[in-house]
Amino acid sequence: MRISVVVPVLDDAHELAGCLAALRSQTRPPDEIVVVDNGCADDSAEVARDAGARVVTEAVRGIPSATATGYDSASGDVIARLDADSRPGPDWVQRIDKAFTEDPELVAISGPGEFIGLSGWRARAA
Repeated sequence: MRISVVVPVLDDAHELAGCLAALRSQTRPPDEIVVVDNGCADDSAEVARDAGARVVTEAVRGIPSATATGYDSASGDVIARLDADSRPGPDWVQRIDKAFTEDPELVAISGPGEFIGLSGWRARAA
């Protein structure tokens, strides 16, 4: 099974570098990483290419448009989605692979997330 990871980005090169580093240290590496440049004015696309990701562009600003372009560009049997500021654990892709391998009827999964830097009502809502 091929697993593609899609990461939309808009002017977040520093955070994207951290996300891509976390993907490089996976116990089961993704087969493809697609970074969607959503009109970046910084060096996000260069950071992505330097990390071995394929970069596609989406001119229409916004997460829905950028994500859809990434999904359309991905070649994997399974598409995993991260934000540029995500830091998946080292077995994230392996757990995705395992879930879909063990249950051939599975069509989607989701997991918990931890939002760093939020406090008060924003932290409770997240």
